[in-house]
Amino acid sequence: MKFDILYGITSPLITIAASIATYLFARTILRKEREEAKHGTSAKYQKRMKKLTAELARASAEVDNTLREMETVSRMREEALKAIESKLGELDEQKNQLQTKIDNLKNVPLPAVDYFAEITEKTERRSVKRDIIMLVIGIIASTIIQNVISLLFSK
Repeated sequence: MKFDILYGITSPLITIAASIATYLFARTILRKEREEAKHGTSAKYQKRMKKLTAELARASAEVDNTLREMETVSRMREEALKAIESKLGELDEQKNQLQTKIDNLKNVPLPAVDYFAEITEKTERRSVKRDIIMLVIGIIASTIIQNVISLLFSK
């Protein structure tokens, strides 16, 4: 949309500038031709006029081609900008949907989490009992081994 406005403003300005340049160019040529006509060089004048007219037509065609190319580039940029804005809107909407889902999932207790916590508590209780039994067995075993070694080497 911005490019349409820009193109809408610049296109007429460029056309006006090209028209003024053409007018000034033609006016200069006509002055020179009048001066040459006064001096009697009309054949030279005609050749030069044809040459300048051809150059003017070529320059005008180049300006027209440049304007068309600028218009094409402006339209392509506008389309690309619209596509990006559209994609951005879709991504923003998708982000909002995902954020809503995340918020909803945060508030919902999962049965699997509760079950896992319950299993972990049972295992931790068993683990404490097992650790105490292993400690006692270790103390008894080390005491027995110490006594056996003391009896063997005390003789």
